[in-house]
Amino acid sequence: MRPSNLRGDCPINGKMKPSSGPVIGLEEKSCSSLVETNSDSGLWDDGKKRVKIMRKMSSLKHKMLTAYCSAVIGILAVIVIAVSWQLSDSISHQTKLLSKNMGEQTNRVILGHLKVLKALIENAQKDVRGNTEHISQHPNTYKSMESKQVKELTMFLEAACQRTDTDFALVYDIKGKLQASIPRGANALEAEKVFGLINMQQAISGLKEGNGADKPAEVDFIVRMDAPLLKALEFGDRIGTQSGGIVLVSSGMIPDDFGDPFGVCISGKLLNHFDHPMKQMYEATGSVSAIYLDTLPIAYGGFNEGGKEKVDINLLRIDPEVIKTAFASSGHVNKIFTLAGKTYLTTSAPIKSFNGENIGLMCVGVPEEELIEAQKTIISNSVRTKSVVQRWLFGIGIAALFIFVMVSFVITRSITRPISDAVARLKEGEGDLTIRLETSSRDEVGELARWFNVFIERLQTIIRDIAKDTGTLTKSSAELSEISRQMTVSAEHASGKANTVATAAQEMSSNMSSVAAAAEQASTNTHMIASSAEEMAASIHEIAQNSEKARTITGVAAEQAKSSAARVGELGKAAQEIRKVTETITVISDRTNLLALNATIEAARAGEAGRGFAVVANEIKELARQTAGATGEIRNRIQGIQDSIGGTIADMENVPRVMGEVNEIVSAIAAAVEEQSVTTREIAANVAQASSGIQEVTHNVSQNSSVAVEIAKEISEVNQSANEMTNSSSQVSLSAQELSRVAVQLKGVVEQFRVDP
Repeated sequence: MRPSNLRGDCPINGKMKPSSGPVIGLEEKSCSSLVETNSDSGLWDDGKKRVKIMRKMSSLKHKMLTAYCSAVIGILAVIVIAVSWQLSDSISHQTKLLSKNMGEQTNRVILGHLKVLKALIENAQKDVRGNTEHISQHPNTYKSMESKQVKELTMFLEAACQRTDTDFALVYDIKGKLQASIPRGANALEAEKVFGLINMQQAISGLKEGNGADKPAEVDFIVRMDAPLLKALEFGDRIGTQSGGIVLVSSGMIPDDFGDPFGVCISGKLLNHFDHPMKQMYEATGSVSAIYLDTLPIAYGGFNEGGKEKVDINLLRIDPEVIKTAFASSGHVNKIFTLAGKTYLTTSAPIKSFNGENIGLMCVGVPEEELIEAQKTIISNSVRTKSVVQRWLFGIGIAALFIFVMVSFVITRSITRPISDAVARLKEGEGDLTIRLETSSRDEVGELARWFNVFIERLQTIIRDIAKDTGTLTKSSAELSEISRQMTVSAEHASGKANTVATAAQEMSSNMSSVAAAAEQASTNTHMIASSAEEMAASIHEIAQNSEKARTITGVAAEQAKSSAARVGELGKAAQEIRKVTETITVISDRTNLLALNATIEAARAGEAGRGFAVVANEIKELARQTAGATGEIRNRIQGIQDSIGGTIADMENVPRVMGEVNEIVSAIAAAVEEQSVTTREIAANVAQASSGIQEVTHNVSQNSSVAVEIAKEISEVNQSANEMTNSSSQVSLSAQELSRVAVQLKGVVEQFRVDP
């Protein structure tokens, strides 16, 4: 692409303004004002750019501090969130485990309480057995039966039942006939049904066979008795509206004096209203209990509603499915159901008769609200613990943030201070190329300063050479202007002489008719013409010498302009090398950023152990990014210098072109002078011929007339050539002025830099 100055364009306001004329027809005012403006502002005197750089330095410090603080806050937030989440998850898991364990523990406790209830029933069974053993083995029993002393036997039975808290005692003969009973008013016929109910004949046979030392003397039973039988035994008030009861029974053989069976004693305890022991169990364990016959309880404890002694048993009714499930189980069953308006965690076990039939249900439970309250307490304590831990984490995080901010401030200052010092030195330089940056640092900033100093040294050398070439160019333009002035004076002198010769030729032509009469005058005029021709030849010779000298000077100026353009080109190459260095630094920054990214990935793989290394990696990545930004700024500066160098190169390339045009003009002048020399020689020859032919004027009048016409014509050509030489000299003068203006502009650009200490 051809430079704009070759066609006379001038960059104004970012656009190229075309010019229809040659180089000397440039918009001088616009270009001069543009150069003048650039000279006034200067490459290093752009206040706004310096303020922008200082603001960027301050912004870099703030960005680094912000990045560090953000990283710490993010890490602390992640730690707090992770710990809080882990703590919440742990608390939730522990709460579930505690709830599960508490439920299992509660079931075990309830099962233990169920065993306590079984033990209470077994103790009651032992009391009944003890009463039976006491009655059957006491001698008074056999004696009273043998002597038919029913009253004494009844009193004995009553005393025995009171001693062991047994509800009833029945004495039968060996055939099952009732002999005495407690309660006293028991219906004998109905009471004898008890004998048949438990198949006492089989029991007596067993007692007979087991009369040895290794066989028991009593047999225990648990039976279900219906309501009519219990009423016959005077237990109507104990069963109420229920369909019967569950009775603990123990039978024993009454021997005679020889040890043979004489009768049978049956003692029993009704589990209906077995409330007192169950209340004691409630007071001791806090567990409610109930003994069910079908779906209603026959005894219970702990279900006091509002402190009352009695509870509506309909409120204690249970679902038949619960009984069915318990009966189907071989052991105990855990259930949750509502009794008397409260929800209970319960454990139930069936009550089996002597023949293995399920006749009732034992049930023990604790209120569910107690377990829920305990769980709430656990959760509340866990939440309180979590709050305390979070407060501690928050306090530790604030302290860590404060410490990290202080450390980050020191680190940031140590990083940005060398850059700030370098910017301050550049600011103070104001185009001083003798200033050098400190290179004591061994980091990227020190590397950047070292390469920048190398660039400044090369730029200083190039600017110094350009300054020298500018002086030479100024001197050459002055010499060219002087030569142009001398050429103009010589051309004007030659033109005057040509006019004189033309006038003489005209006079000679007009006086040709009186040549003979004015021979003397013709001789004089001829002598004058000869003298003028000699003077004109001398002037033409001098013009030729000056033209050759101007041609030599323009050649030297063109060579010097080419040398200056080459040096400016070297300056552009040096800037390009610096740009390559900045690109290398950018590549180093990118690689540093990549290494920081790899370090971040490895730190993430390391988990907790790599968190600190991840922070350092993020800081290195941020420093690499800032280094890349600073390198980009230097690249933009170098691009500006390259643009200025490009304009200078265009101007320098314009100088050889101008010199070439001047050389062409001088060559044209030399050619014209050569032609004039030939013409002058012809004029001299003609004048000599005219002088020699004056004696033959008479004979050569016609010949002299034609010669005079030819002389007038040739003198007219000489005059025209002199005018052309004057115009060419004017063009040379204008070109010299243009060259001088370019030299002044180049000198103004160079003077903006300080190259010597």
